[in-house]
Amino acid sequence: MWTPDEVAPRLLSKGSVCINAALASNSRLDRATIPAYDISMRKLWLPLLLLCSTASFAQAHCAHMGGAAAPTQTTPPVHMQGIGNSHLAITTSSPEAQVWFDQGLNLLHDFWDYEALRAFREAARADPKCAMCYWGVYRAESFDGDANKDAISEALKKADEHAAAASEHEQLYIKAAQANEDSKDDDSQTSVSALPDVHLWEEIVHRFPQDTEAKLFLALELEGGYESGTKPKEGQIYAEALLRQALAEHPDSAAANHYWIHAVEGSDHPEAALHSAEIIGELAPASGHMVHMAGHIFYRTGDYERARTSFLSSFNVDQAYLASQKQGVEHDWNYLHNMMYLIAALTEGGRVEEAQHYSTVLAQVRRQSPRMMYNDMADRAYPQLPVDLRYGNWSAVRDGLNASHPKPDQPNLNLMRTGVLSFAAGMQGVEANQLPQAEQQSLALDAALWRQSQIADQKDNPSAVKPSSQHHAPTSDMDSKSAVNFLAIAALELRGSIALAQQHWEEGAKLFAQAQIKESELGYNEPPRYFRPAQEMAGDAYLRARHWKDAEAAYQRALALRPHSGFALYGIAQAKAGAGDLAAARQSYAEFRTAWAHADTHLPQMQSAEAFLVQHSGTALSSAPLA
Repeated sequence: MWTPDEVAPRLLSKGSVCINAALASNSRLDRATIPAYDISMRKLWLPLLLLCSTASFAQAHCAHMGGAAAPTQTTPPVHMQGIGNSHLAITTSSPEAQVWFDQGLNLLHDFWDYEALRAFREAARADPKCAMCYWGVYRAESFDGDANKDAISEALKKADEHAAAASEHEQLYIKAAQANEDSKDDDSQTSVSALPDVHLWEEIVHRFPQDTEAKLFLALELEGGYESGTKPKEGQIYAEALLRQALAEHPDSAAANHYWIHAVEGSDHPEAALHSAEIIGELAPASGHMVHMAGHIFYRTGDYERARTSFLSSFNVDQAYLASQKQGVEHDWNYLHNMMYLIAALTEGGRVEEAQHYSTVLAQVRRQSPRMMYNDMADRAYPQLPVDLRYGNWSAVRDGLNASHPKPDQPNLNLMRTGVLSFAAGMQGVEANQLPQAEQQSLALDAALWRQSQIADQKDNPSAVKPSSQHHAPTSDMDSKSAVNFLAIAALELRGSIALAQQHWEEGAKLFAQAQIKESELGYNEPPRYFRPAQEMAGDAYLRARHWKDAEAAYQRALALRPHSGFALYGIAQAKAGAGDLAAARQSYAEFRTAWAHADTHLPQMQSAEAFLVQHSGTALSSAPLA
């Protein structure tokens, strides 16, 4: 894997994305690993982009990201390499159209809709009678759901108009697209497997068994993810079987490895995609999102430092693209998404100063492009919120929120601000053993949530809403449901913390169990929408109550959600030390030290661990060998 500083200069040359310099200078990359971009190479894949409206897989990436702008007029694209290794021979009289089609195909696999659209439009310009070129335009336009309805309809119409000149195989691809479009307004289908386009893709798999692309697209249509990581949803097992077969047929396919990572990252066994994570950046080094994908698995398996490396590499790839092509961030949605995940990885690894730096950069990017807000993320309240909340820095949380000023037409951001303010002030009261203050803040938070529930009830009853309040909410506001869900977990944690501080053990345990359920109901998100596992908060509360065994058990449950988390490991070490098991505490502090090998040394956790090891083993943290 390249270091972050090596990535950007290797990718861009004279306005064209290429990997030749990287191949020449990096011994781990060769032309067997990353085939030269040549339309005459063997047929590998037909990457197909799953529409946001069809399956939970794509919804996880399309629903909240705002989507890259897809204007009716775009500047001419440049030829790109290092974006994948897919090729599909299409019916066209123009070799140039084939080249641009293949480029768009790879970019669809990369979820790079803006560049894919430019490539497919260029293919259609080179051959106006190419049916599959318009099919590609349809796919790229559909990436942002139905935001571009007229363009979607026009592209599909042109694909159909020229389908007669295409092969029967290609005609089935176009028919599947038409079936998907026709079923969008059909609410009678209750099963994914019953969708008309699914049946068409199954027909293609049956009639053209060598078409691995049809298997891939069918898998994407069926893949539904997991419930709490353990129970596969409808179609998930079928989809995984198809993807396993695809990888067996073409193990070096960038697209197949991309989709496999997405398929298993939300399960209890994300390590099943470790190999894909280790190679995907080399298979498509000029695509920011593909380089970024390795970090998904590294984060989920608790290797936060490798996740950081992947996300930083992706950051540099995106920056190089934006600078060389003179594009705005709205044309590269991965740029913002990647930074959010980078901040999460840095925070988990104890790299606070670096996390704060990129939080500032993220805030600047948000201001550049309102379309790219990710309105469901809590950091909309103020940029440093994910970092400060993760570390329980309640004073910093309050300062940050008091300095933020949501507009009057941003009611959900205002709710988030006041709710988290109450939560932070309440937790300060708990930790200072000022329980009346904490109870007052808890009541204020509960009241805010109750008022929001009344507003939601009114919106569900149109007759109870005044006409003036029925206007579309401004896009700059935070998503209402996301704000309520976040604050509902915080409210339970605050009440649970107060209950345990009052020695109401059974009530406190129930409240934290409810908080954990609420957290799990958020589902799998990238990065997690709730920054600190509820069971870590429970562990903190039990530590304050000197219930060492209960504290350790809570931290162990948190570790199941965030493997190798330094926060939970530090809590376990504290619990064992509090129980008087000094040998076990030394071992736990050593595990914590290994997990935070690259953490900022000034953090209280680091200084406390070093002091303990010096006192009880005579070995300073700074000089002790890492495990």
